Amino acid sequence: QKIDTSIAQIRTNIQQKVGELEQGKLTEASKAAMFRQKLEERRLKIASHEAEIKLKIQAFKDKQKAQIAARVNTNLNKINQNQTDTMLKNLDLMSSLLDKLADRVTQGTHDIKDQALANQAIADAREAIANARTAVEAQAQKDYTKRDQLHTDIKAVRKLVIDAKQAVSNAVRVAKSGKIATPSAEEKEGSSSGKQ
Repeated sequence: QKIDTSIAQIRTNIQQKVGELEQGKLTEASKAAMFRQKLEERRLKIASHEAEIKLKIQAFKDKQKAQIAARVNTNLNKINQNQTDTMLKNLDLMSSLLDKLADRVTQGTHDIKDQALANQAIADAREAIANARTAVEAQAQKDYTKRDQLHTDIKAVRKLVIDAKQAVSNAVRVAKSGKIATPSAEEKEGSSSGKQ
């Protein structure tokens, strides 16, 4: 009877975790929709900003300097947009991989050693992805006129994306080994070289 009670509690816990994971999937979808809306707003903002810069350019006495300033502004904003778009694609891929891993954990396949540890690692990875996504979306909204500021901001956001990637890798390791994984010195070194 105690075994039946324990099994019932484990099933209830698993069903609860599955519900939480499904809720996480819905949250990711709503965040993606909100991002697309923010991206469109950003494009409109950039267009209005470019129009504003053109007005300022006309006020410059030296037209050549004005054209250079406008070109630099446009190029920096394109770089920012390309970088943030790439980061978001990577975060989407990580979320997809986590969804597949969560399905395997839920199904209880033979290669998953400890479901509870795996579910916790997946939840941690989802949180890291959500934090990185928030930072990338905020970065995508920014407008730049200075290269150094763009470089500094992109570097900080990229670190969050790398941390999310490491959290996903950790979730896979935990699911396969059934042990809490800690990155080795080589992995730490490899991730720091990827930041530059």
